[in-house]
Amino acid sequence: VEMIGHMCPGQGHASHLFSSSLMKAFPNTADYLLIVHDLLQFFQYQHKSQLNGGNGNGRSHMITLGTIRHIVKFSFLWAQSRQSTPIDGQRNGSKNEKIDERSRCAALSLLAELWLLMDVSVTDGDEKKRAEVMKAILGLLKKAAREAPNLTVKITANACLFVLLEAFVQNQRPYAPYVYKTLIFSMIESKADNRSLREFMMASMAQSMNVFRQIPVGILIE
Repeated sequence: VEMIGHMCPGQGHASHLFSSSLMKAFPNTADYLLIVHDLLQFFQYQHKSQLNGGNGNGRSHMITLGTIRHIVKFSFLWAQSRQSTPIDGQRNGSKNEKIDERSRCAALSLLAELWLLMDVSVTDGDEKKRAEVMKAILGLLKKAAREAPNLTVKITANACLFVLLEAFVQNQRPYAPYVYKTLIFSMIESKADNRSLREFMMASMAQSMNVFRQIPVGILIE
């Protein structure tokens, strides 16, 4: 946060922070993804505080679509199951290398955060391109939630989808039915996968329906 204080408010400084400075400071992939996730949340909190204090309006000018594009591109590399992700964060091109599930989970969580950031806090860029990136993120989360062989990855992906579902329902976004149906299928399929996953899905779905009464129960019953 102290480093950000010296670099704000320039957009170019923010771009350099994520694309260069942080990558050098955190050479381990998972650590880099996690610190980026935390900093993006900090920027959003800062922006909301400015709005509540009457010092700003609309979307934040701190994070541009160019910066988001860099982070999304990097995150996609590590969020996909076919990507080799060594523990030390150094890629050597070996397709047979064991996947670092910690990096993959961190990438999935970051992508969900990026979706929310693009929706409310990015000022520039083509709306069509923004929508394409958002759709790609949802598709990747959906695939990980239902097809990932690792239990930790499945729980992480489904947890991200529940977070997005809450945001979509609150803000009346058209993606809400898509995410809701994905979570329903994940819950049904979890019965054959793992008891812990099943309990997580049941508890999370019950919580969502208890908080958001407008979620249609009929689809789940069918």
